[in-house]
Amino acid sequence: MTGFWSRLFWAVLAVLILAALLSSYVVEWLWMGALGYERVFWTILTTQLGLFLAATLIVFLYLWIDLRLVARTVSMEALIRSSAEQLGELTDEAEIAEKAQQARGFRWIAVGAALIPAVLAGLVYAGSWDTYVRFAGGGAFGRADPIFGNDIGFYVFSLPFWQMVETTVVLVAGLGTLLVALAYLQSGVIDRGARGRLRMPRAALIHLMANVGLFALALAFGHWLSRFELLTDPSGAVQGAGYTDVIVRRWALWAAAAAAIALVVVFAWIALANRAPRAAVIGAGAYVAFVMVSLAVAPVLVQQFLVEPNEFELERPYLEHNIAFTREAYGLAELRERSYDPGATLSMQDIRDNQATIDNIRIWDWRPLRQTFRQLQQIRAYYEFHDVDVDRYRYGDEYRQMMLSVRELSQTLPERAQTWVNRHLQYTHGYGVVMAPAAAVSDNGRPVLTVRDLPPVSPEGLSIARPAIYYGERQAGYRIVSTGLDEFDYPSMSTRAIRAMAGSRSARRSCGRSSPGRWAISASCSPTTSTSAAGSSSGGRCRNASRRSRPSCASTRIPIPSSMTAGSTGSRTPTRLPTPIPIPRRQPAASTISAIR
Repeated sequence: MTGFWSRLFWAVLAVLILAALLSSYVVEWLWMGALGYERVFWTILTTQLGLFLAATLIVFLYLWIDLRLVARTVSMEALIRSSAEQLGELTDEAEIAEKAQQARGFRWIAVGAALIPAVLAGLVYAGSWDTYVRFAGGGAFGRADPIFGNDIGFYVFSLPFWQMVETTVVLVAGLGTLLVALAYLQSGVIDRGARGRLRMPRAALIHLMANVGLFALALAFGHWLSRFELLTDPSGAVQGAGYTDVIVRRWALWAAAAAAIALVVVFAWIALANRAPRAAVIGAGAYVAFVMVSLAVAPVLVQQFLVEPNEFELERPYLEHNIAFTREAYGLAELRERSYDPGATLSMQDIRDNQATIDNIRIWDWRPLRQTFRQLQQIRAYYEFHDVDVDRYRYGDEYRQMMLSVRELSQTLPERAQTWVNRHLQYTHGYGVVMAPAAAVSDNGRPVLTVRDLPPVSPEGLSIARPAIYYGERQAGYRIVSTGLDEFDYPSMSTRAIRAMAGSRSARRSCGRSSPGRWAISASCSPTTSTSAAGSSSGGRCRNASRRSRPSCASTRIPIPSSMTAGSTGSRTPTRLPTPIPIPRRQPAASTISAIR
């Protein structure tokens, strides 16, 4: 019974561990399948699995063969005897032989010592699947760089993968060399002679030199690859290769690669000619000294004493390369320069002819304006303005430049408020926007707020139909909506907070715009229109609408800050603005998901 319960315990534990490892993949599979990207999911998964197996197998075989060769060179009895002598134990020969016999049963320890680094390497490669995919499926840009003549596609698709391979070989070869050297030192295979010279059997010498040679060969490959990194070097006058990089560092890296290959030849000569290992130490020291002088000292001296006194002239060709490729990257390759005489006088007629431009000259700097918005319109501590954007809208009969900022939820709430329900189910969105003309100022020196307060109001006749901000610049994490819990919408001026359920069941029944079983993210309401069960629009309020839903509801799959309606008092008819209040242009860090009813 004891054995049965023990096996059951380990079986349940293995199932739980496997479920924990596979849970994230199951969620991704369901999510991407719902979006129609199931094939992409399986492509990524098989690529990750293939890279993991390949990297793990190669690293494991290298380290395991290393340890097996050590075991063949060093007898188990000699290894135990050496350890016993250091500890002052096991002086009896029979006891040493018995311990050696026991040690032979633990050869699986060598497998574990090789397997752990191999699995780590496999995980690294599986996590870098996108680097491999770009390498395997990348193409050419049809444009060569002016320094090395390589197509730009090489730097985008191939170079990152080869850098990853080079780093892996350096680390694994260094680890293998360290393990082999420690094993030989511990066993007494490597010892000092009468004159302090290192001595070891030829088999051990060949084995050690092979590992060191592989390490040096990887260093040579790294120096060769480092030449291409000069094109993105930020240390010069511009981003990219400068005079010192091209004239000094490029050739110094070639020399360092040649020195590393020469070091490989030295190691091979030591192993084949059975020379003293001391020669390898001298060769490695000479290589390190040469690399330091050529890659660290020489470029600094050239930059300080040759380039800086005449920097503009020497860096001119590389500045031109930088400007040309920057223009091409931004689609400005056809840009032409022409002289402009700034001495022309400005007449009143010129001002009248360009009155629209004069009226839209921006007088507000976004940095102090953001602070002003925070002081005047942040209203509650759980709201925050992160940025101020500049946009243009047709405002009545004019095309106006506007400064606007959305009111997002703050990420620095009190600790007692940082609950999962608050963060993901109830406090799901910011609310409203603040907008002011870029070229207007009030009598007291403040911006003229054309949209302000909670809920958003406008003295200029503007309105926002859907003020909820689900996607923001700093709204981290995820939000789940349509869960049956009320979402926090905005606070009233009193102590009681007003709540509205986005995508509530009552709103969907009243308006008839959500199909059963479909994903719904939010529901928005407009004071002027409602939607019938057939989906048509008519005036008045939605029938049987929830008290907490607004007068007219329409479910929408993607909640964004909605469009504004511009107009003014009097006889003019309000007109719909063609451009919506925009989401901040940077890619948001947050994602909003919904629950299936």
